[in-house]
Amino acid sequence: MFRCDCGERLLLPARKCGGCGARVVFDAAQQRLRPIREGEEPRLCANANEIAQCNWLSEPGARPAAAATANGNGGSRPLCRACLLTRLVPASRAKRAIAARQKFERAKKRLLVALMRLRLFPQYAFANGIHLEINLMEDSRDNPAVAEDWVPTGHSAGVITINAREADRAALELARQEFGEKYRTLLGHLRHESGHYFWHALVQPNAARLDAFRELFGDERRDYGEALRRYYALPPRRRNRPNPEFIAPYAASHPHEDWAESWAHFLHLEDALSVARDLNLIPPPQPADDFSVRLRQWLETAEIINEMCESLGLRRAYPFSPSGKAAEKMRFISELAQHLSPAPQTIIPALLKNEPPAN
Repeated sequence: MFRCDCGERLLLPARKCGGCGARVVFDAAQQRLRPIREGEEPRLCANANEIAQCNWLSEPGARPAAAATANGNGGSRPLCRACLLTRLVPASRAKRAIAARQKFERAKKRLLVALMRLRLFPQYAFANGIHLEINLMEDSRDNPAVAEDWVPTGHSAGVITINAREADRAALELARQEFGEKYRTLLGHLRHESGHYFWHALVQPNAARLDAFRELFGDERRDYGEALRRYYALPPRRRNRPNPEFIAPYAASHPHEDWAESWAHFLHLEDALSVARDLNLIPPPQPADDFSVRLRQWLETAEIINEMCESLGLRRAYPFSPSGKAAEKMRFISELAQHLSPAPQTIIPALLKNEPPAN
């Protein structure tokens, strides 16, 4: 949460102050939402339009937008730090595609703001030879003009791809029911896939971290494709049986997925607790607080949220209760993020120059 100069509370993804009516922008350098001040000529992002609705300031020295289209976009003005990460977006201007783009941008920016608070972005936007990229793509099921019959949501060599159907409420719910999942959201996908990127950025290049990871999560060198084939060969009822060692059933499929699911839930916890503190629902963190304190605060807060959802006839918002080994995996991620050494600052100018992926 942020404050306008007039004192009004500003919540993501505000574009206008509800108190004084000032236009609001996100200043990544200051990591805050703030009003445009009198006489200021803000460096608005090239995507500050009715399609993308970006309210972030562009970066000083950033090159003009050079994103692709056809599942793509282009532009001539500089982009902001968040939009620099995206090369591919739907070219279609149908209402469905525009709505998906806007939901994607809001979810992506919430992810990035949370990563900023953890000092993971933009410091680790380039790491271990890979470059973070986050794209939204349609396939021919929604857009016959697109060549791809099916675009999988996933991560490969730093590139996160989100299928635009994940931004459609009906398609999302249909997929959730088809796979027998308790929880499926666009933001959850982004958090999960970012976990795959940060495993390559933070764990793989460090021998001590890699050994600790394998001891807790298992050996990621297991055949990944075969592990997923075995997982999906099970009927939904069997593969979705709860297991206290894993935060969610899908985490049991392979150590990489266990890490990504644990990472996503760690980000759920961190972001939700940040909002709860900003709204004065829980006390501010204390220096002596460790992960156990934060986990307890989150589970207590989540239970309140769940009860309120049920009182309104809605599904439980957070149908999980991590404990035991599942909680230890989240603790591992929390302590890793907390004790990271500062990343080399040379990577930040590289991001601003919109350099091509390093893979």
